[in-house]
Amino acid sequence: MNAGGGTEQAPRGAGLGRALQRFAADDEGGMSLEFVLWFPVFTLTLLAALDASFYFMTHAQMWNAARATARNMAVGSIDTQVEAQAYAMQFLPTHVSFTITTDFEHSAERMKLRIAGDTDDIGLFGIMSALSGRELVTQLVVCKEIPDGSSGEGAAI
Repeated sequence: MNAGGGTEQAPRGAGLGRALQRFAADDEGGMSLEFVLWFPVFTLTLLAALDASFYFMTHAQMWNAARATARNMAVGSIDTQVEAQAYAMQFLPTHVSFTITTDFEHSAERMKLRIAGDTDDIGLFGIMSALSGRELVTQLVVCKEIPDGSSGEGAAI
């Protein structure tokens, strides 16, 4: 109390300075701050790994479809692009939109098969799509096989 009977008030900034000193000295919650800073990094890394796994799994399925279809094209079991598309789609996931193109010339020795999938449909989170581009492509070129007895040699070209 002062001489006039009232209480003495501390200067306005004095209490704030002590509070800041106490805050700076207090180490409780330090782990919370680190968690808040590192959690998005770890979460993004986990989501990117999950997205990449779907991306690589779809690419493996595309290679399997291309290899099986190209083999049937080479031996003559598949003669048209419509047949090639129908056969390849058996091996591909249904949630992704694929474009299957073939280049067959029955007189040519080589045939081409290209399967392209839209990357927006592949991943769960779109991380790999943002990093890789618009299409995931598998392309094969196969030699047409000559059946035994149809030519003088009977060997594959």
